[in-house]
Amino acid sequence: MHRLLNKLRERIINWFDSKLKKHGYIKKNDFIRPYIIKKNTEGVEFLFAITDKHARLWYDLYSTDPVWQEMRFIKDHLIMPGTIILECGSHHGCTAILLSDWVGPDGVVYAFEPGNHNFETLLENIQLNRIENIQPLKQVVGDENTSVSFTEFMSDSMGSMVTGNQDADAQGTAADTYIVQQVKLDQYLSKKPTLIKIDTQGYVYQSLLGAKTILEQLKPNLALELDSKDATKVYGDNFEKIFDLINYPEYEYYVQFASEPPEKIQFSDILSTWETKNNFASEIHLFVKNKNC
Repeated sequence: MHRLLNKLRERIINWFDSKLKKHGYIKKNDFIRPYIIKKNTEGVEFLFAITDKHARLWYDLYSTDPVWQEMRFIKDHLIMPGTIILECGSHHGCTAILLSDWVGPDGVVYAFEPGNHNFETLLENIQLNRIENIQPLKQVVGDENTSVSFTEFMSDSMGSMVTGNQDADAQGTAADTYIVQQVKLDQYLSKKPTLIKIDTQGYVYQSLLGAKTILEQLKPNLALELDSKDATKVYGDNFEKIFDLINYPEYEYYVQFASEPPEKIQFSDILSTWETKNNFASEIHLFVKNKNC
């Protein structure tokens, strides 16, 4: 009898799976077709279009709803209503939507996303939620105003990146490479941004170098996703130089390793602690707060 019940249960599950899979909603790693979910992240409810496999994994199957420690720290410590945010690497707009809610109607989020597919999805998610204070910009953020080559991976949309010395075939997925506009953040100096958020797949030094005047004059808060040392070296030997650009007495620093909560850290201890943790082999989140704000 027990075996019979198990077989019946298996058949029922398979039947439901087949029906869900037909409509693209099955909870599997495969991606059938675009669909829309309702998210509730850090107190913000919104609709969100899932348009590729990687987005499905990150924003739906293994999402950070309702708790997202990185974004909670930003909300609680780095921004206020009515402020200006420069977000570099907005992907499909999930973090931009959260930021737009927290800065309110008097604030603005400039959302930079250069990938063709990613930018289209970013626009869709802004429109889905009728958001008016996100300014989407299809641009790379870098150290000079120019044009650069950008590689977009079809099944790894979060891995899309400025084309450096990486081997596209090593990603194990189809890729599309094209030319996009690159801009310096310093052209937004007059906007007086209070937060710069960067998640650019190893292109962090170049992004910060293009904001050198903003950093020197305004000392905005920073939320940096720092990829592994190897990922940074794709664009040159600039790993340690990242920290030279953010070393000011007005700043205090907080670091998040993996799923651990962010903790305050002395600037002089950041590199040594990271090396001890994982020898710079995996990403960290580094939060930089202006003590005077």
